Amino acid sequence: MGMAVTFLRVSKNELKECIENSELLEERVFNDEIDDDDNFLDIDKSWDGISFLLTGSGAGAASGELSNIIFSGKLVDEEQDMGMGPAHYVDSDEVKSLNDKISKLEVEELREKFDTGKMTRLGIYPDIWEEGEEEFSYLIHYFKQLQAFYQKAVNENQAIISMIG
Repeated sequence: MGMAVTFLRVSKNELKECIENSELLEERVFNDEIDDDDNFLDIDKSWDGISFLLTGSGAGAASGELSNIIFSGKLVDEEQDMGMGPAHYVDSDEVKSLNDKISKLEVEELREKFDTGKMTRLGIYPDIWEEGEEEFSYLIHYFKQLQAFYQKAVNENQAIISMIG
């Protein structure tokens, strides 16, 4: 099964409501219809590899603005467990700033940062980096989905919540 990261686009008001009452987030996410929700994105186990491509580190050690793409450190409710810890969020202004950066990234630019040896040494999850090209394609597949997800959030002036489970 493993650790997958999911994202949810929410309005400013919905984010505020979830921060005030985190049970609303659980109700929204833990239901049978969530996979059909256009505001929901599952990037599988690619999250740590994407973090590496963006920052040179895994999500747990990453720093700088692009580290907030996966986990911002801003928690909806630090006591809430959304599978493997609390949900993180970026508000709509941060989404715009992050989108400005990731929307300009090209596949070849990310390919130059794809270092299977370093990823293995750093223990970048899910530690599958021996093959190279197939794994890079896996990361790019989900990175492109994440780019489109952020762009849609900008277009709709939304915040983004991320969860690991």
